[in-house]
Amino acid sequence: MTEAGRKTPRRRIKERSTVAILLLSFAVVAQAHEVDVTSSYVMDFLVTNNWESELIYRHRIGEAAILRGEVGYYDATQDEISGIVRLNAKAGWLKLGGALTTLWNHLVIDAEAGGDLLSERRLAPNGKAFLRASIPIPDNPVLRNLRVKPSVWYTQRLPGAAAIRNRIASWGFEGEATMSMIVQKVDAGCSYRIDNFWPLDTVLDSMFLDTIASGRPSLPIEKNSVNSFYVYAMGKIASSLNLGYAFSWSDSRHDQWIATRREPYVTFRGTRPESGISHEYAYYPYPAPRRSFAHLLVVDVPIIIGPVAWRSKTAAPVYSSREQFSSPQKVPLGQEINYNYYYTQKYTGPLTLESKIIWRVNDRLTAWLAYEYFCLPYRAWAYFTQDSYSYHKATMSLSVEW
Repeated sequence: MTEAGRKTPRRRIKERSTVAILLLSFAVVAQAHEVDVTSSYVMDFLVTNNWESELIYRHRIGEAAILRGEVGYYDATQDEISGIVRLNAKAGWLKLGGALTTLWNHLVIDAEAGGDLLSERRLAPNGKAFLRASIPIPDNPVLRNLRVKPSVWYTQRLPGAAAIRNRIASWGFEGEATMSMIVQKVDAGCSYRIDNFWPLDTVLDSMFLDTIASGRPSLPIEKNSVNSFYVYAMGKIASSLNLGYAFSWSDSRHDQWIATRREPYVTFRGTRPESGISHEYAYYPYPAPRRSFAHLLVVDVPIIIGPVAWRSKTAAPVYSSREQFSSPQKVPLGQEINYNYYYTQKYTGPLTLESKIIWRVNDRLTAWLAYEYFCLPYRAWAYFTQDSYSYHKATMSLSVEW
């Protein structure tokens, strides 16, 4: 890109501020009862920079219905890495939907439809519908609630953004069941979730540096399903300290670890040459866990000073494990890659740090600022090192009620 066409930091700030002002103006014109304006920025100091700004408005209709709308804009960039070309995606999005509460507030029917407004003036439609049912529980000292939430969804692929926003052309369904309880003043709960999706006939070779990539990427993306289970228990140690334990487990049919680039090589054993193909790999177009579990120590620090609340939470894995495909870097000519060989990596569970400041300005206006850090090591205990993947996410939000 030429210097004239390259955006300066000041120009980027002006552009993004303009987007936020336009979103807020839209909410005022729509005469919404509740408005949330959120802007977030994600960077991983490696290849990815994502910025998003969105506005969600809600208009109550009677006591049982809500009309909801969402408009937003994103600007995402991912530099060339692991055989994948540089990606840059910019688009706005628009969604309209609503929720209807029935059966004495125990069942919520929700649906939304919309699309991504692409730079080439094309609309990529998407939609989602779900039920949320709260099963009535008789009064008891332990079990508090039991909820189930089945849903279906449909999305179209975003050109130049498949690896950035995990958006591939697909449809599918997901289901989630949650339960919470109190045992001896300990807050506990569990959740089970299953995600199934069927990609449309999408071949992603156009995202690779090589015209023809080796192995599975030359085929359409396969159907996939991801199962996950989570259980936790939290107890109050002091007025501003909660301590707990959590266990997470997840597994998928396909982990999406694929070869994204190949190059010929020639080596010599003594005077005898040996030729073959060298490979690069990446999780593409999205990562999926394979027989992954973690035992985590959870520390929660809530502090409230007048209208300002500060909350910081850390989830640190004590013991964890996941399966990783053994990736052959060099394959001699005539030898096939065995995609069925996996090995177990221990002490490689994700570490998350979260902090949020919430300021209740008045009865109608609430502002909050949040920070999130995520780290996934590639080898045992390699946190905060170059042998790990990490990202930082900052979020600002305003919530207004009329």
